[in-house]
Amino acid sequence: MDIIFIGLSWLVVVACIFHSVMFWRGGAWCAPSTRWKCAALPIGLPCLVWCAWHGCLMLEGPLAMYHPIVWIMVPVLAVLSWFFIDYLFARTCGGFIILAANELLRRGFGNEIALRPLFSTVCLLLGIAGLFMVGVPWKLRILLENHAGKQPGRIIAIALWLCSLALVILPFFCHKIK
Repeated sequence: MDIIFIGLSWLVVVACIFHSVMFWRGGAWCAPSTRWKCAALPIGLPCLVWCAWHGCLMLEGPLAMYHPIVWIMVPVLAVLSWFFIDYLFARTCGGFIILAANELLRRGFGNEIALRPLFSTVCLLLGIAGLFMVGVPWKLRILLENHAGKQPGRIIAIALWLCSLALVILPFFCHKIK
Protein backbone atom coordinates (compact mmCIF):
# COMPACT_ATOMS: atom_id res chain seq x y z
CA MET A 1 0.00 0.00 0.00
CA ASP A 2 1.38 3.39 -1.00
CA ILE A 3 1.55 5.83 1.93
CA ILE A 4 1.70 8.91 -0.32
CA PHE A 5 -1.37 7.65 -2.16
CA ILE A 6 -3.35 7.22 1.05
CA GLY A 7 -2.08 10.50 2.55
CA LEU A 8 -2.93 12.50 -0.55
CA SER A 9 -6.37 10.91 -0.62
CA TRP A 10 -6.93 12.01 2.97
CA LEU A 11 -5.79 15.58 2.24
CA VAL A 12 -8.27 15.83 -0.61
CA VAL A 13 -10.92 14.38 1.71
CA VAL A 14 -10.19 17.14 4.23
CA ALA A 15 -10.65 19.75 1.48
CA CYS A 16 -13.90 18.10 0.38
CA ILE A 17 -15.23 17.93 3.92
CA PHE A 18 -14.35 21.58 4.56
CA HIS A 19 -16.23 22.68 1.46
CA SER A 20 -19.15 20.36 2.15
CA VAL A 21 -19.52 21.85 5.64
CA MET A 22 -19.60 25.30 4.05
CA PHE A 23 -22.35 24.21 1.67
CA TRP A 24 -24.33 22.28 4.31
CA ARG A 25 -24.32 24.77 7.17
CA GLY A 26 -23.93 28.09 5.42
CA GLY A 27 -23.44 31.16 7.53
CA ALA A 28 -21.85 34.55 7.29
CA TRP A 29 -18.30 33.15 7.23
CA CYS A 30 -18.73 31.01 4.09
CA ALA A 31 -18.63 33.57 1.29
CA PRO A 32 -15.75 35.66 2.73
CA SER A 33 -13.73 32.47 3.28
CA THR A 34 -12.88 32.41 -0.43
CA ARG A 35 -10.64 35.43 0.18
CA TRP A 36 -8.75 34.27 3.29
CA LYS A 37 -5.08 34.99 2.67
CA CYS A 38 -3.59 33.59 5.87
CA ALA A 39 -5.30 30.25 5.32
CA ALA A 40 -4.12 30.21 1.70
CA LEU A 41 -0.45 30.46 2.62
CA PRO A 42 0.07 26.93 4.05
CA ILE A 43 -1.76 25.46 1.06
CA GLY A 44 -0.31 27.67 -1.65
CA LEU A 45 3.40 27.39 -0.84
CA PRO A 46 3.56 23.58 -1.09
CA CYS A 47 1.49 23.79 -4.26
CA LEU A 48 3.97 26.25 -5.78
CA VAL A 49 6.86 23.95 -4.88
CA TRP A 50 4.94 21.01 -6.34
CA CYS A 51 4.32 22.98 -9.56
CA ALA A 52 7.99 23.97 -9.77
CA TRP A 53 8.98 20.32 -9.41
CA HIS A 54 6.60 19.39 -12.25
CA GLY A 55 7.94 22.27 -14.32
CA CYS A 56 11.51 21.11 -13.84
CA LEU A 57 10.52 17.60 -14.92
CA MET A 58 9.31 19.02 -18.22
CA LEU A 59 12.46 21.05 -18.84
CA GLU A 60 14.83 18.46 -20.27
CA GLY A 61 17.88 18.58 -22.48
CA PRO A 62 18.98 22.10 -23.39
CA LEU A 63 16.11 23.57 -21.36
CA ALA A 64 17.52 22.07 -18.14
CA MET A 65 19.55 25.24 -17.65
CA TYR A 66 16.30 26.97 -16.63
CA HIS A 67 15.79 24.81 -13.51
CA PRO A 68 17.33 27.42 -11.14
CA ILE A 69 15.08 30.11 -12.60
CA VAL A 70 12.01 27.97 -11.97
CA TRP A 71 13.02 27.48 -8.31
CA ILE A 72 13.82 31.19 -7.88
CA MET A 73 10.35 32.04 -9.15
CA VAL A 74 8.62 30.12 -6.32
CA PRO A 75 9.15 32.72 -3.56
CA VAL A 76 8.71 35.56 -6.05
CA LEU A 77 5.33 34.20 -7.14
CA ALA A 78 4.32 33.58 -3.53
CA VAL A 79 4.92 37.23 -2.62
CA LEU A 80 3.31 38.57 -5.78
CA SER A 81 0.24 36.38 -5.37
CA TRP A 82 -0.16 37.54 -1.75
CA PHE A 83 -0.44 41.15 -2.89
CA PHE A 84 -2.06 40.92 -6.31
CA ILE A 85 -4.37 37.88 -6.48
CA ASP A 86 -7.92 38.14 -5.22
CA TYR A 87 -9.83 35.11 -3.87
CA LEU A 88 -6.51 33.55 -2.88
CA PHE A 89 -7.92 30.81 -0.62
CA ALA A 90 -10.36 29.56 -3.25
CA ARG A 91 -7.63 29.56 -5.89
CA THR A 92 -5.08 27.75 -3.72
CA CYS A 93 -7.65 25.11 -2.70
CA GLY A 94 -8.52 24.65 -6.36
CA GLY A 95 -4.85 24.40 -7.33
CA PHE A 96 -4.23 21.80 -4.64
CA ILE A 97 -7.22 19.77 -5.76
CA ILE A 98 -6.03 19.89 -9.40
CA LEU A 99 -2.53 18.75 -8.47
CA ALA A 100 -3.83 16.08 -6.11
CA ALA A 101 -6.34 14.73 -8.63
CA ASN A 102 -3.56 14.40 -11.19
CA GLU A 103 -1.31 12.55 -8.74
CA LEU A 104 -4.15 10.34 -7.47
CA LEU A 105 -5.00 9.34 -11.03
CA ARG A 106 -1.34 8.55 -11.75
CA ARG A 107 -0.99 6.47 -8.61
CA GLY A 108 -4.42 4.91 -9.10
CA PHE A 109 -3.39 3.52 -12.45
CA GLY A 110 -0.10 2.28 -10.99
CA ASN A 111 -2.00 0.26 -8.40
CA GLU A 112 -4.73 -2.30 -8.83
CA ILE A 113 -7.71 -0.50 -7.27
CA ALA A 114 -11.14 -1.97 -6.76
CA LEU A 115 -13.70 -0.05 -8.84
CA ARG A 116 -11.04 1.85 -10.78
CA PRO A 117 -13.62 3.56 -13.08
CA LEU A 118 -15.41 4.99 -10.03
CA PHE A 119 -12.13 6.20 -8.54
CA SER A 120 -11.11 7.80 -11.84
CA THR A 121 -14.48 9.48 -12.21
CA VAL A 122 -14.27 10.91 -8.69
CA CYS A 123 -10.74 12.21 -9.34
CA LEU A 124 -11.77 13.78 -12.63
CA LEU A 125 -14.85 15.42 -11.08
CA LEU A 126 -12.71 16.85 -8.30
CA GLY A 127 -10.17 18.03 -10.88
CA ILE A 128 -12.92 19.84 -12.76
CA ALA A 129 -14.12 21.40 -9.49
CA GLY A 130 -10.54 22.51 -8.83
CA LEU A 131 -10.35 24.10 -12.28
CA PHE A 132 -13.62 25.86 -11.52
CA MET A 133 -12.21 27.17 -8.21
CA VAL A 134 -9.01 28.43 -9.85
CA GLY A 135 -10.65 29.94 -12.91
CA VAL A 136 -13.77 31.59 -11.51
CA PRO A 137 -13.50 31.72 -7.70
CA TRP A 138 -16.09 34.47 -7.46
CA LYS A 139 -18.66 31.97 -8.78
CA LEU A 140 -17.85 29.80 -5.74
CA ARG A 141 -18.52 32.83 -3.51
CA ILE A 142 -21.81 33.52 -5.31
CA LEU A 143 -22.75 29.84 -5.06
CA LEU A 144 -22.03 29.91 -1.33
CA GLU A 145 -23.98 33.14 -0.83
CA ASN A 146 -27.04 31.87 -2.70
CA HIS A 147 -27.19 28.17 -1.85
CA ALA A 148 -25.27 27.46 1.38
CA GLY A 149 -27.56 26.00 4.01
CA LYS A 150 -30.39 25.47 1.50
CA GLN A 151 -31.44 22.46 -0.54
CA PRO A 152 -29.06 22.96 -3.55
CA GLY A 153 -26.15 23.54 -1.18
CA ARG A 154 -26.97 20.38 0.73
CA ILE A 155 -27.04 18.38 -2.51
CA ILE A 156 -23.55 19.71 -3.32
CA ALA A 157 -22.44 18.82 0.22
CA ILE A 158 -23.76 15.25 -0.14
CA ALA A 159 -21.95 14.89 -3.48
CA LEU A 160 -18.71 16.05 -1.83
CA TRP A 161 -19.23 13.58 1.02
CA LEU A 162 -19.72 10.74 -1.47
CA CYS A 163 -16.53 11.75 -3.30
CA SER A 164 -14.74 11.79 0.04
CA LEU A 165 -16.07 8.35 0.90
CA ALA A 166 -14.80 6.95 -2.40
CA LEU A 167 -11.37 8.52 -1.87
CA VAL A 168 -11.13 7.11 1.65
CA ILE A 169 -12.29 3.56 0.99
CA LEU A 170 -10.97 2.66 -2.47
CA PRO A 171 -7.20 3.20 -1.92
CA PHE A 172 -7.26 0.62 0.89
CA PHE A 173 -8.39 -2.06 -1.57
CA CYS A 174 -5.40 -1.82 -3.87
CA HIS A 175 -2.13 -3.60 -4.53
CA LYS A 176 0.87 -2.75 -6.67
CA ILE A 177 0.88 -3.85 -10.29
CA LYS A 178 4.05 -5.82 -11.00
